[in-house]
Amino acid sequence: MRDITERKQIEAKMAAQYEHVAGINAQLVETNQQLEHAQNQLLQSEKMAAIGVLAAGVAHEINNPVVM
Repeated sequence: MRDITERKQIEAKMAAQYEHVAGINAQLVETNQQLEHAQNQLLQSEKMAAIGVLAAGVAHEINNPVVM
């Protein structure tokens, strides 16, 4: 007969740590998804700003044509 109490305690601690790490991993995955979403929104905003600048330039040239 062997006493496996210590082994069972270590296994329980390891299982608890695994669950903790799995929870942290899930949070990191969610945070990563949020960051990707924010990055996509920023990219879209930058595209819209560039289109606005282009449109303003075109409107300016229509209203004030370059005379040569």
